[in-house]
Amino acid sequence: MPHPCLPLELERVIFIEALDDSPRDFTPLFLVAKRVRTWLVPFAFKVVVLIPEEEFFPCKFHRVSHFKEYGQYIHHLLITPCHAWPSISDNLDECLSYCPNIINLTIWDMSPSLKIKSLLNIPTLTRLWVDIDYLYDQIRISTQTGNQLITVFPKLTHLEIGGYLPDDFDIKANVLALARLFPSLTHIGFMAEILPNPDLFNSVLHHLKHLKALVWYDPSPWRRLFALREMPMGVDDDRVVLSNEAGREWEDIARGKVLGMWELVDEVLEEKGAT
Repeated sequence: MPHPCLPLELERVIFIEALDDSPRDFTPLFLVAKRVRTWLVPFAFKVVVLIPEEEFFPCKFHRVSHFKEYGQYIHHLLITPCHAWPSISDNLDECLSYCPNIINLTIWDMSPSLKIKSLLNIPTLTRLWVDIDYLYDQIRISTQTGNQLITVFPKLTHLEIGGYLPDDFDIKANVLALARLFPSLTHIGFMAEILPNPDLFNSVLHHLKHLKALVWYDPSPWRRLFALREMPMGVDDDRVVLSNEAGREWEDIARGKVLGMWELVDEVLEEKGAT
């Protein structure tokens, strides 16, 4: 008796659903048949998470050759910390050159070898996490060499900044440089290490012309987001939001399993009528 045969499109949908249910365990699915692997590869590598404690996902994806083979499928990439992956950290420019379709990029403890202009090769990039020391160094190096800053991220709308504010940080000059680098920025977030600085926040709110939200990640265990009307730090703007939602699972947000911080921020501001 012949085995029952499903239409190929239905079979494809079934395997994609199976992958969605267990995105970290796709190797057995790849072994079913060559056609199944072909169907699943673009979905299996859509989200790539490199964390030392979880280096098994996906398939010990920690070599330049992995990026060369699968980089075109990556939409969301998290590398933390960057120095834990020397083969990637030392060749970060090359790795990212194989990833022209990244939408969301987070590299904690970013490699100094990565030149910020190298990210120009990712025209689809709309969300980025960057360390303020790295960003400041790239701006300073560009200024010292006499190179005029160009628009590196014309489509980037969401920027998260972590780290500690350098002592010699020129707020006005660097915020103006920020506005040139990210002309389409609508959402900016500062991690809690950057202490509330009214001069910095007011300058950002003034110079980033399209800004809809400025978020500060308070380390206190808040249970929801607060849009603050009167802030003790000397910033009075309805676009300012206090949040601890940055602690949500990065991977779950990337896969659309839960709402991310930015979506929650938009909901709060919509309720206030600030956006």
